Amino acid sequence: MGNTNNVGFDAADGRVSIRRDDLGVAFVHAASWRGLFEGQGYATACDRLWHIEHDRRRARGTLAAVTGDRAHAQYDAFARRVRFVDLARDGLTRLDPASQEMCAAFADGVNRRLAESPPLSSPFVRIGAPRPEPMELWEPLAIFLVRHATFATWQHKLWYARVATACGPSAVARFAREPGSGETPIIVPPGVFEANREALAALAASLDGELPWLDELAPLGLAMSGSNAFAVGAKRTATGAPLIAGDPHRALESPNVYYQIGLSLADEPVDAAGFSFPGVPGIGHFAQNVTTAWAVTNAMADYQDLFIERLDGAVIDRRTEVVEVRGGDDLEVSCLLTRHGPIVSDGSERGIGIALASSGFELPAGSLATVIPQLRARTVDELDAALADWVEPVNNFVIADTTGAIAYRTGGKVPVRSAINAWLPVPGWTASHDWQGWIPDAELPRTRDPHVDAVVTANQRITTVDYPYLLGVRPAPAHRATRIWARLDAAPDPLGAASTADVLGDDLSLPGLRFAALAGGPLAAWDGRMATGSIPAAVFASARHQLGALLAARLPELLGANPFVTWEPRATASTPTMWVADALDAWIADNDRWLLAADESWSGLVTAAVASAAAEVAGRTWGELHHLQPLRLGERDRVDLGPVSGAQDCVMATNDVPGAGLNALLGSTCRYLWDLADRSRSKWVVPMGADEDETSEHHLDQRAAFVGVRTHPVWQISAGVH
Repeated sequence: MGNTNNVGFDAADGRVSIRRDDLGVAFVHAASWRGLFEGQGYATACDRLWHIEHDRRRARGTLAAVTGDRAHAQYDAFARRVRFVDLARDGLTRLDPASQEMCAAFADGVNRRLAESPPLSSPFVRIGAPRPEPMELWEPLAIFLVRHATFATWQHKLWYARVATACGPSAVARFAREPGSGETPIIVPPGVFEANREALAALAASLDGELPWLDELAPLGLAMSGSNAFAVGAKRTATGAPLIAGDPHRALESPNVYYQIGLSLADEPVDAAGFSFPGVPGIGHFAQNVTTAWAVTNAMADYQDLFIERLDGAVIDRRTEVVEVRGGDDLEVSCLLTRHGPIVSDGSERGIGIALASSGFELPAGSLATVIPQLRARTVDELDAALADWVEPVNNFVIADTTGAIAYRTGGKVPVRSAINAWLPVPGWTASHDWQGWIPDAELPRTRDPHVDAVVTANQRITTVDYPYLLGVRPAPAHRATRIWARLDAAPDPLGAASTADVLGDDLSLPGLRFAALAGGPLAAWDGRMATGSIPAAVFASARHQLGALLAARLPELLGANPFVTWEPRATASTPTMWVADALDAWIADNDRWLLAADESWSGLVTAAVASAAAEVAGRTWGELHHLQPLRLGERDRVDLGPVSGAQDCVMATNDVPGAGLNALLGSTCRYLWDLADRSRSKWVVPMGADEDETSEHHLDQRAAFVGVRTHPVWQISAGVH
């Protein structure tokens, strides 16, 4: 269980002290870098030992050995095929000596805690999992890899392949459109799709597609890669110094995916606080240091490809592994490797498989190599330089420093290759689709001190058509970015920390207003806010689900039977209903009638859906139907954290999942505000608390603030107290 007390120990290079604030958040102070990361490992293991063990097992492919869950066994098989263990071990050898020592020190800190034989937290007890084995040096890299292998775009291409086969190539773009953008171009060079069609059909025939798709979609935590982040420059603020705010959006988990931590050194100007991945050293994504601060959103870039391989001649290494399933039959997994990457789908009887290529597989340690340079950076320029080696996920970085500078840069490795790779699995037997290096870091999108004195990124499109490289094909709609800009421009002049942080609680739905304008009736006077006390908000959400299900049922039957279901990680897969729901607002905005009958109109369909939804909602409010429900890691049930405002496409992202009810299963996993003028005004919050153990006072002590869109002071402990 978590340790709420202040502790200290002697590391190899000096004293380490760990102080905890009123929320139980650990602030680690050390005399050396090695001691700092050993202290971080120790503190994290005090609070999140099951979290670390869960992700270690996911990387090793041994989670089902303790849970007995069939879906976990399927992911274990995927992990074995991808060879996370091999990738992480290889990545460790490629790290610079300081970063290797960082990983070793973090593992030492975890093992120091294990050596104390602490009582196991409530998840261990419920699941019946044994006490963890000592952590190995390569496992921090493995945890980082496993958290991101299913975070990007490769599974989109499985869906696009099914759409192209069932409906033709022109239909693919319909599922990657932005409202009001017109047709999104899809470039299919002559002969490429035709070459893929036969291979895809043969692969589908070689796989078992008999399992009912919706039964396979157990609520295990669903893919989501989005976020909000923005910087306000010195000319807009009351203090004359920048403000940064944001919130990352992921699957909601218990314990939370991010862990609050403070890290400070005695002899270097490092005194940072931010959010880490439990099991991974440093603070990579969201943090404030002495003179700098940074935030990220997903750049929605495309850096993972699928290659259709003719296995005879393509396989360069093969082995068989066994996935143990507690209380069930073991799974024998064929692990094949090609020059493009591991075979994730093996149709050996047809001689065909799908290989997964990823920037993270090519450079498996790159992002951890930036940890120390980021913490050492004193200016925007130094932060920008530190991020040149970032690999994955490909992110939008928003950065600022105490001189008043603000900047944006895309960070990560995006391969240069043919445009068709971004849409569909491509032939692996020809070199025409191979990667041709990376987009040069100097040519990635960036801006410094923009004339509008603000930077806003909410996963919207980054570049214009003039940009010479293909970054990605499916940016998020601009709804959240539009609302953030509107809130900033309408806010008091100059901006203060409180008014800036309030932007993250904006619950107005632009798609909802479009829906209401078409439907009238119960939505005629609605203000578009997805507030807990709103009945119209509940009607809109229910109507959107109903309309999405109606249109999904009109897709060809081939799209309802997923041929990849026996191996695609179900926890991150999407149903046709989900894809339709994502595209629905764009279809309405552009009057795309491809699934409408000749005598139907969007106005008529929306009006009918709203009338039906109003009867179903029966006067209940959005808060009665929409609760925040994180998934317990390693289990199938969810924690109910009560009513919450916001919804899909709101800045306050609390997303329901079409086909899985109206509760929030995805969304904001933390919120933060970094004040570059006065760190005592910096704020943060997470959905639950620091400690994974349900008996701890710090398990749920941040819930009320999170749901109420409030935050807590970050710097309750100053460096001088250490």
